[in-house]
Amino acid sequence: MNPLFSLVSDRSHVLQTAFYPIFEALYKGKPLETLFTTMNEQYHSQLKRGSANAYALTSLVDLESQVQPTIDLFMDKLAELGENGKKPVDIATWALYFAFDGLGQINFSEDFGFLRSGSDVDNNIRTIDGLLAYLSIIGQAPWMHKLLLGNPLLQNILPLESSNQVQQFAIRIIEKRLNGKQPNAGRDILARFLEVSEKEDAKLNLEQIIALTTVNLIAGSDSTALGIRAILYYLCRNRDAYLKLQREIDEAFESGTLADPPQYAQASKLKYLDAVLVEGLRVHPATGFVLERTVPSGGATISGKFIPEGTIVGINSWVMHANKSVYGKDAESFRPERWLEADEQQLRNMKRYNMTVRLPSISIILINRRKGDMPDFELIFINLLG
Repeated sequence: MNPLFSLVSDRSHVLQTAFYPIFEALYKGKPLETLFTTMNEQYHSQLKRGSANAYALTSLVDLESQVQPTIDLFMDKLAELGENGKKPVDIATWALYFAFDGLGQINFSEDFGFLRSGSDVDNNIRTIDGLLAYLSIIGQAPWMHKLLLGNPLLQNILPLESSNQVQQFAIRIIEKRLNGKQPNAGRDILARFLEVSEKEDAKLNLEQIIALTTVNLIAGSDSTALGIRAILYYLCRNRDAYLKLQREIDEAFESGTLADPPQYAQASKLKYLDAVLVEGLRVHPATGFVLERTVPSGGATISGKFIPEGTIVGINSWVMHANKSVYGKDAESFRPERWLEADEQQLRNMKRYNMTVRLPSISIILINRRKGDMPDFELIFINLLG
């Protein structure tokens, strides 16, 4: 494996840089450290132990029935606005509305109301977009953060904490749950965090639960929506791939391999669907940041060059995923077949250098169908975007 990739993907011997704490939100006037932002390895290990069960794929799959009504509402809205494929719809915006509401259900058994209202509730999306723009620029010169939003004086003047509506939503729901005012909540991610908080060996406190769930909403909504947008975009631009996928899905429904509504366990067996998902997220990864690390004590040799300790190094997933020595001469093209044609060694290498995380919800979104005379979900997108 490339030594630089090893440094970026392994936290056990290297430290994160000052880039990461900029992402920390405020709670009661203090920054909230998360799995992504903390530079304290001991604290990172504690958070990882405490949240591991909630983030396991088996746990997420258990929540399928909880998010299905949100998927149904999403599709109903698209069919209504697009008059069953006859009129164009801004799918990019509605995908983000779905992502927010879906993650609200998965984390808290309660959604934000984006899909029902068809709007940016409490300006959450606008606020996050502004925050990401700030992080993209100031993250390249972290020392500036201490003069700007990281300045205690500005934090006392500006409503930075109260204006974080996503975090305020998380706090409200957590307080409702703790006070017994959410009796019909399922065993969602919050419930699993609270279960852990009662165990002494891997205890999570209230601040940590607020931090973890808030990050789930902010980072998860963007990456989920971006994944849906990217995959649909490339399918619309590649008719052969679209037709192959449509044929595989139709045959799976006809044979009984897929139920209605489909389940992730069933969808994960569709080989071409799996290849489409992996390829779409490879060609258009959700993160454009360089994932920085500090070279550890003793330095490191990367691509034949010695890099002294303390040097900041990193990888951009867009560059890594366009590596022709890993993904072939057509690395910059969307071609799902590469994942099906590769031999065992090449497939192992492609997976090893793939820096994206695939979410079960994207699989289900692509193959949900409507009963009666309403067209297939994927056909709706082709009519809207093709």
